[in-house]
Amino acid sequence: MAEQPTSSTTNPLPHSRGGRHRSRKQQKPSTAEREQKKASRLQALGPTESIKEKQQKAREEREAKRSMIDFRHEYVMSTVGSTLGLTNDEVTESLLEGNQIETMEDFFKADGLSKIVFYFQEVESLPDAVEHVRLGPGGAQATNIKTKPKVFITDTKDMQLTGACVFFIRINPTKALTMANISQETTFGLLDTRGVGVLQSVERLLADIYIPALSKSSNWGDLSDKHGASVRNGFMNQLDNFVGILSSAKASLDDAVSLKECDSIDLTRISSPTDYIAAASSSETLEQIEEIVTAWIKQIEQTPLASAAGKSLK
Repeated sequence: MAEQPTSSTTNPLPHSRGGRHRSRKQQKPSTAEREQKKASRLQALGPTESIKEKQQKAREEREAKRSMIDFRHEYVMSTVGSTLGLTNDEVTESLLEGNQIETMEDFFKADGLSKIVFYFQEVESLPDAVEHVRLGPGGAQATNIKTKPKVFITDTKDMQLTGACVFFIRINPTKALTMANISQETTFGLLDTRGVGVLQSVERLLADIYIPALSKSSNWGDLSDKHGASVRNGFMNQLDNFVGILSSAKASLDDAVSLKECDSIDLTRISSPTDYIAAASSSETLEQIEEIVTAWIKQIEQTPLASAAGKSLK
């Protein structure tokens, strides 16, 4: 019986599959490309990991500072909170930022700070604060967060008071403040500028609190005897005069006129004789200056003082 001839023809389907497999292998990225993508991913994650570490470190530092808080800190914080209408937790969490707990320690120790000042207002940033971040396709990016009013310690030199201020003053800076004596060895006060400004708030503080208290006080130390009476009276008169000056300054500011800003020309650039000659030679510049000066004259004429002076001249 003759054998059936073996066909040499192969099924094209495996070839087709094999062709697709080879095509897929050819589409895979090379080792160099994979390494480059991996490096890019690691580079994108690097800042994020760094920020996470920074935030973790900040949390650990906050807890370490929290452990430093004793009755003295709690006394000051609770006084600040009750004076400003805040909870103790709100005050504490704000003061754990930066080196504010350390500043309080300097206030407590013998021969330390003679005063400590707390502001309650909006702030752009605080020293040593951890940045807020936003994660997105471009990686970790710092974001500017609008802050609500918060409590913080300041030396008052570089920070303008726009909100409320609670201050503590030591009666005897050479004596250390302890849990037993802090309430007797310190005095505190509130200076609230919200809605009234600094001048009026200082005027109220002196006129409503300090002057009445000093007038009724009989303990003036070395000035308590008859020989110190003239010094006491002179001091009280000067204090009354100062309050009057504050009141007059406030009234003057209320009557002040804010002249319209010059948007058409920068007058600060006209400051030398050469600039004057150049401005006088330019009809356009003269027209702009005349326009703003005319607007200023109209503003001044509308003030009560100018109106009264004008009527008296008629």
